[in-house]
Amino acid sequence: VEDGGGLLVVAGPHATDAAARDVLPGTLGSVVERVPERPGTIGWVDASNPIFEIFAAPRTGDFPAARIFHYRTLNVAQGAHVLARFDDGAPALVERQVGKSSVLEWTSTLDNDWSDMALQPIFLPFVQQIARHLSGYGKSRPWHTVGELVDVSDVRSNEGVPQPLVARSPSGARTSLDARSHAPVLPLDEAGFYEVRPARSTSRDALVIASNVDPAESDLSSFDPNEMVKALPVRTDATVHARDTVAPPEQERSQDVWKYLLAAVLLMLVAETVFANRITRGRSAAIQSPEAT
Repeated sequence: VEDGGGLLVVAGPHATDAAARDVLPGTLGSVVERVPERPGTIGWVDASNPIFEIFAAPRTGDFPAARIFHYRTLNVAQGAHVLARFDDGAPALVERQVGKSSVLEWTSTLDNDWSDMALQPIFLPFVQQIARHLSGYGKSRPWHTVGELVDVSDVRSNEGVPQPLVARSPSGARTSLDARSHAPVLPLDEAGFYEVRPARSTSRDALVIASNVDPAESDLSSFDPNEMVKALPVRTDATVHARDTVAPPEQERSQDVWKYLLAAVLLMLVAETVFANRITRGRSAAIQSPEAT
C-alpha cells in the first residue's frame, strides 16, 4: 500500500484486525444483527468521492434498495474518512490514506450471506468503482478541448526525476512548465497538437496532446423555439405589467382625448368657413354699390 497498491478489506464474521491496525481504517467490533422484518439499508454515501461519482445523477444507483442483515461495528481510526453509512449511522465503507495509496474497509460481506447487495443492479458497478479507485486506474482521453487544463505530471526525464518541461503549441510557441510542482498543467489555448517533453532531454519522444475546438460550436441542428422562449427574461416591471393587463374599456377611456381634438378641429373649420363667407359677401356688396361706381 505504501508503494501505491490499494487494499480492500471485507469484514466478514471471522475477520480479525489485530495484526494490521496501523494501516486499517478502524478497529472491528461486534456483529450487528438486523431482524429480517426490518433489515438495514445504506442510508448515506459521499457523492463527492470517485467511487460514488457515477451514482450522483438521478436514477443511476439505488443503494437503499439493498437489504443488509448483518454487519460489523467499526471504531473509525483518526485520519480515516467514512464514505458510506447504514441507516442507523454505522460506518459501511471507510477509507484511510496510507503512503501512496489507500485502504478501504467494507463492514459487511460482498456475497449474499449478510445482505442481498450482490443481487442488486448497483453491485457490479460499485465493485468496479472500488477496483478503479484502489488501482489508480483512469481512462486516458484521446483528445481534449480548447480551453482545458491538462495535467502533464507524467512527463519525466530518462532518470525519472522531475525536471522543467517545455511545451510546444500548434503555432510553434514554447512554454516552460515546472514539473517539480504537485500537478503541472498545460493550458490549451489553440487547436492542434501540443508536444510536451523535459527541457534537458535529448530523446525525440514527447507527450502529444490533441486539442480540438468545442464541437458544440459547429452544431447545425435546429433549435426548439420553446427553448428560446424559456430563455427570454421575464418582464417584472410593474408598469409594463399593468399596461399589458389593462382592460379594453379602460384603455379606450384613456384614449378619449382624440375626440376633443377632432371636435376642436371641426369648430375651427366651421369658424374659418363662416368668417371667409362674411369677408367675401362684404367685398361683393362694396363693388355693386353706386358710390363705388
